[in-house]
Amino acid sequence: MNVQKVIAIAVACLLVGVLAGYLLWGLRSGELAQVKLTAEMQRAETEAKLKEADARVKKLAEDLEFERQRRTKLEGLLSTGRK
Repeated sequence: MNVQKVIAIAVACLLVGVLAGYLLWGLRSGELAQVKLTAEMQRAETEAKLKEADARVKKLAEDLEFERQRRTKLEGLLSTGRK
């Protein structure tokens, strides 16, 4: 075999390898972008649920405080009537 043929085959193989590597790298980066997007969507969904739960906790705390004040008022009225 002559040296020029060997060099031409080596260069062709090198180009095919580089092209295949580039294509595979592009596929991997696309998968990574998809995973990042999915994680961001899950994070946003979790934050929305957390805000909703926080609002419910605040509402329950307000209701509890209202009931405590009402109980205190009733206890005061009852104790006044006993004396």
